[in-house]
Amino acid sequence: MRVLLVEDDGPCAELLSLRLAQLGFEVLQAQDAESALDLAREHPLDLVLSDLKLGSDGFAGEKLIRRLREMPALTSVPILVHSVYMHHLSDLPELAPFVDGVLPKPFAFKQLRALIADVLPLSQAS
Repeated sequence: MRVLLVEDDGPCAELLSLRLAQLGFEVLQAQDAESALDLAREHPLDLVLSDLKLGSDGFAGEKLIRRLREMPALTSVPILVHSVYMHHLSDLPELAPFVDGVLPKPFAFKQLRALIADVLPLSQAS
C-alpha cells in the first residue's frame, strides 16, 4: 500500500513518514503542491495525507486537494488532511466534498491509525 504524504515541515514529515511506515505503508513524500502532483501522476496511490497549509500560500493545500480529486486515478482514493487550522470537515465546508477525514494537529499515533482505519482497512496495509 502506498501513501502520498504532503508536509512542508521537515520534522513533522519525518515523524509522519515513520508512523505510516509502521502501519505498513510505502511512503512517498512531497514538501509542496507541485511535487505532490508530480508524484501522484507517476505512482499509483492508496491514500493521500496532506497538510492543509503548505508554504507561504495558506491555501496551497486546499488547491492541491481539489487538483488531486480531479485526477481520474484518485477519484476514489481517500484523502486525509492534517492541520492546526481544521479539526472537523465542518471547519472548512467548501473542502468537505473533496476530503475523507481530518487529523487535527497535534495528534497521537492512535488518532492517525484510527482515522486511516476509518477510510482504509489497515489489514490491507500490512
